[in-house]
Amino acid sequence: MNDRRGDGGVLPEAFLSRVVIRDTLPAADGHGGAGVACGGRLTLVSSLVTNSRELGVVIGNPGSSAVVKGSVVTNTAVATDGRFGHGVVGLNGASVVIDDTEVAGNQIGIAFDRSAAVVRSSLVRGNQVGIHVQGGVALEEAASVPDAPVEGRVLVSQSSQFVGNQARTGTGVVPLPSNPVPK
Repeated sequence: MNDRRGDGGVLPEAFLSRVVIRDTLPAADGHGGAGVACGGRLTLVSSLVTNSRELGVVIGNPGSSAVVKGSVVTNTAVATDGRFGHGVVGLNGASVVIDDTEVAGNQIGIAFDRSAAVVRSSLVRGNQVGIHVQGGVALEEAASVPDAPVEGRVLVSQSSQFVGNQARTGTGVVPLPSNPVPK
């Protein structure tokens, strides 16, 4: 779903419930193959995104937003050149809520660059890195988190669990796609 505005300048919206997105394929150049790429507004509920290429669920571009609730994002494969393999990624001013969701078996489970997010009551397990933030974003754990993300912050509830990741949090700057949402 791209970020082209429709009639009246409204961003595109998608509501996906009880869907399985699996085994996505890269483009001819060996790149791409994200399970879900959103430049508008996405709601993904009670769904499975598995065996995608490069990125499981990616939300990018200013004004784009996503709610991922009661879902599983797992086993995202790296590109043929070894890049990415990340579960849920927010970029370029996106706003993301991850609620009651499992993110497992990825290089980086959850990654944010210049985006805001809330991670609530979720299980992040078996990833190389559980969660990574960069681009001036602050990562904070709190007993309770707001319903909506707060600009410049990734808020993780204490009810979220990080289990069996090689590292709970990432450090430094990692390569992330600059424009993951097709125009």
